[in-house]
Amino acid sequence: MSPRVHPIRGPRSGEIERLIEIETAAGMLLAGHGYPSLAVEPPATPPQFAARLRGRRLLLATDSLDEPIGFALTERLGRTEWLCELSVHPAHGRRGVGAALVEAVAKAARERGCDQIGLSTFRTVPFNAPFYASHGFVELPPETAGPVLARRFRDEVPPGIDPNERLMMVRMLTRDLHP
Repeated sequence: MSPRVHPIRGPRSGEIERLIEIETAAGMLLAGHGYPSLAVEPPATPPQFAARLRGRRLLLATDSLDEPIGFALTERLGRTEWLCELSVHPAHGRRGVGAALVEAVAKAARERGCDQIGLSTFRTVPFNAPFYASHGFVELPPETAGPVLARRFRDEVPPGIDPNERLMMVRMLTRDLHP
């Protein structure tokens, strides 16, 4: 069976509320994997979500009706494209949506002249680190990452979460075999 194709595009006016729904539903998955405090946080308001988008790149995965079903939010940090967030609505999970978004981020990062993609994620959540590893990411200890990436990693540790439960991962683009 061939993988499904998920169209990727930029955002359009009026889609912020749908993106908040996607983020909230995806966040609920963490409750069942040892992080209930993250699932009970109130969802972002449209102005709060819009503020998080400023200065960042947003890519949307869409369904057959061109409705958003997932998104990737990135920010350039030097020669690293930092994946701030990857969220897929659970109703569309395990269908290649996240993989399509990762590949779109890699393509955009190469076009922007980046050498790698970086991110922070949960070490033990089964749909986090193993997913990224299957897409070419490897662990990078923060103490070897350089000051900018190490600071970003520390800043992304959610309040009340042990930093040892998180890990930084990178995917090199200079030897990237993906199209």
